[in-house]
Amino acid sequence: MLYIWLGVILALIMIEIISRNLTAICFAISALFSLISIDNTTHNYIIQVIIFLIGGVVLMIFVRPNVLNLIDDYKKKHKKEDNKKEEPEKTKNDDKNVKVKSTPSKTKKTNKKVSKKNAK
Repeated sequence: MLYIWLGVILALIMIEIISRNLTAICFAISALFSLISIDNTTHNYIIQVIIFLIGGVVLMIFVRPNVLNLIDDYKKKHKKEDNKKEEPEKTKNDDKNVKVKSTPSKTKKTNKKVSKKNAK
């Protein structure tokens, strides 16, 4: 039975490499649990198959969605970082609206000087 479970694990890993949807890997892990149960608990193949099926279903229900969410978050994070690298870097002054106030006394003096020059 040892070689059967090793064959099942290898076959499921090959299927997972081809499909990449994290379904077969859940059952490969549960097949590993069944393989461990051969040495520790029982040599009864019905119990091993039950461990395999229950373990695979539990992993599919509880672990797979969380791992898929982690993968999506990882992809989004790296997509944002890639977009930031493509955009030109902004300086600190780009985001601020810098307004220069002109003092009324300077503009009046300038206007007076211009008007005196025009008068001559």
